[in-house]
Amino acid sequence: MIGRMCRSKMQYGLPLRVPSEAELAAWGVAAGGLPSPQEGRVLVAGTLHFDAAKPGWIGSWRMRWRGADYAWGISGVNYDEAFRSLMRGVARVVSGHGAPD
Repeated sequence: MIGRMCRSKMQYGLPLRVPSEAELAAWGVAAGGLPSPQEGRVLVAGTLHFDAAKPGWIGSWRMRWRGADYAWGISGVNYDEAFRSLMRGVARVVSGHGAPD
């Protein structure tokens, strides 16, 4: 994940950090729950798993930004494209260019 963090910041200008289970618990985030944004941060909840039948990765994400909820996903792609979909979706919302694709 470290390589992904560096590339995401270089490509999209957005730092990425995956919180620990303890941090999620401290924030009151439970499985299936949607985290509340913190000042100057976007918290995204979702899943990413491989499906051999597709074949490819399936990603599903949700986030809340300025009182609006967003949900998007992608399937049947390689890991890098699934990860880019996540980052593009967040960048699109927070930059004011609409909902994720």
